[in-house]
Amino acid sequence: MAVSVAYATHARAGIDTSPYDFPSRRSLAAANCADNGTGTLRQLLKDAEDGDVIHTACSTISLTTGAMVTTAPNVSIVGDATNPTKILGNYSDNILIHAKGSQGTVYDGVLLLNNVVVVQGYANDAFGGACLFSQGSVTLVNSRVSQCQLSSTRDEVGNIGGAAIFASNRVKLYGSSVTDSQSTATHEAAHGGAIRGRIVYLLPALDSQGRYIPGTGSTVSRSHAYSTYAPGLGGCVYATSAFFSLYSTVYGCKGTDVGGVSTGAAVVVGSTIADNAATNNLSGVGGLQATTGGGVYFFNSTVAFNSGSTTGGVRILSNAIRPKFYNNIFSNSSKYSGVAWNDLSSPATIVGSGNIIVDVTTFTQLPSDTIRSDPGLGLFANHGGSTLTFLPSAPFAFGKLKPKPPPGNGNLFKKLFSPPGFDQRGIPRPAGSSGDFGSVQDTIFNDSD
Repeated sequence: MAVSVAYATHARAGIDTSPYDFPSRRSLAAANCADNGTGTLRQLLKDAEDGDVIHTACSTISLTTGAMVTTAPNVSIVGDATNPTKILGNYSDNILIHAKGSQGTVYDGVLLLNNVVVVQGYANDAFGGACLFSQGSVTLVNSRVSQCQLSSTRDEVGNIGGAAIFASNRVKLYGSSVTDSQSTATHEAAHGGAIRGRIVYLLPALDSQGRYIPGTGSTVSRSHAYSTYAPGLGGCVYATSAFFSLYSTVYGCKGTDVGGVSTGAAVVVGSTIADNAATNNLSGVGGLQATTGGGVYFFNSTVAFNSGSTTGGVRILSNAIRPKFYNNIFSNSSKYSGVAWNDLSSPATIVGSGNIIVDVTTFTQLPSDTIRSDPGLGLFANHGGSTLTFLPSAPFAFGKLKPKPPPGNGNLFKKLFSPPGFDQRGIPRPAGSSGDFGSVQDTIFNDSD
């Protein structure tokens, strides 16, 4: 993923002519807003060819005859920018299935939704995707998926997950949100309350030149992954390979064993992970758990007010690659019972500088300049931009430590994201002679005060 913030051009592939990596070939229009019949979205999806872009000006499409299905490898649905089309599932079935072949088949196709709202999908004893199911990849652009319910009462070993979005390959959100969804199982594991994919990206929207638009990050929130007799991992996101978050927020999610994000590797830049909880009182991670040796990287991000009985904030399980942390805030974690608890747990020594990390496990080794004091975060609210964030409320750290970008050439930070020119809200950064801590630029107190 070749990205450089605000900031530069998003990677493109193949014959793509748009900033969202979609190989469009033919433009169609849904002339009928009914559920079924000639000219409806359902019929156009059924008949779609590879690369079709289907435009709809419908206000609401209410489904009453089951899921819409397309076998076209690449297909896009585009609603009106000022009045996005709502596809209403009425909790009767899956809403949209993007499949080619038997279950388990993975192919390199994309289902892209632009200015579309998908709500109230339902699936019972299904593998995933009560709202959106894809055997390829799913991309949301200025869209929302919510109120999706996935359940399983099967008495067998297995797993379900991704009530809102299940994709065998990638899930990408550009200036979009996925909320209020749940994956619930009795005997099977629940992997991803809202989203499940191989690689999951939370990103800002792009302009017509393929540049990220400051202050337009994505959100995954208020979703659950529960299992009675098996693990419930990633109330918000379950990524089997990697999780990328750029100027986005993950909050208010719960899982039996991992509340917010369960992933292999993680790259989190200018983002907020907050108020997530693992409900297992014996073992659980509140914010994010990274399981593989693919690397964990946090830059200018805030992880706060998460809760879990093992680790409240972030837990790293592998020591194959030393995690890299620069200019972050990790604070205010608790056990699920409310007792103050670890913000970070890592078997590998943390590399970096300019962090505020308050509480860690006894074996976690931090950079020598790490500040271990409460950062005095303000309210978690909309302080500007499209996502919820924390405002710093005290200038205690300034003068003690001056955050700076990671040193060296060719490091992952400079390769993926040039030093941030904006904070998560889209406010120019830095304010003063250097940057500051966490996902939000402190515009009241800075190091020149």
